[in-house]
Order: sequence, then structure tokens, then C-alpha cells
Amino acid sequence: MGDLLRGVRERVRHPRSRPDESDICRASGWRLRLGCTDVDGGTVCPLCSQTVPTRPDLAVRHPVQVIQDHCA
Repeated sequence: MGDLLRGVRERVRHPRSRPDESDICRASGWRLRLGCTDVDGGTVCPLCSQTVPTRPDLAVRHPVQVIQDHCA
């Protein structure tokens, strides 16, 4: 059992060098009201608290912004 846990800990300490979906914040793609963004098209991510870019969502009638992909 100890060898199994040691292997798990080593994998956690040494993440893969290539990005995968686990490196992307889960808030990517969330829609926000336009008032939740700043004048430059950015916002503070509600999950990871980073300042992230947004883009307009043209598929919705009301003016909303979509959080773009960013690292967690």
C-alpha cells in the first residue's frame, strides 16, 4: 500500500508538461452580465480569482460576456 501511495504522490508533484483539460479553469465559458466586466473586456474569475479576458456572446439577445479559456 505504501508503494502505491508513493507513486500517486510523485505523479502529483510532477505534472505532465503538456497542458490538458485539468489545467483549464472550470469557469471558462461561463456567461456574465456586461456589468460584471471592466471597460477593457476583462473580469475577475469567480472560481480562481484571476483577472481574465472575456468576449461578447452574440448568440444571446442580452449583452453578455463569456469568460475565455485560462489556466487554473
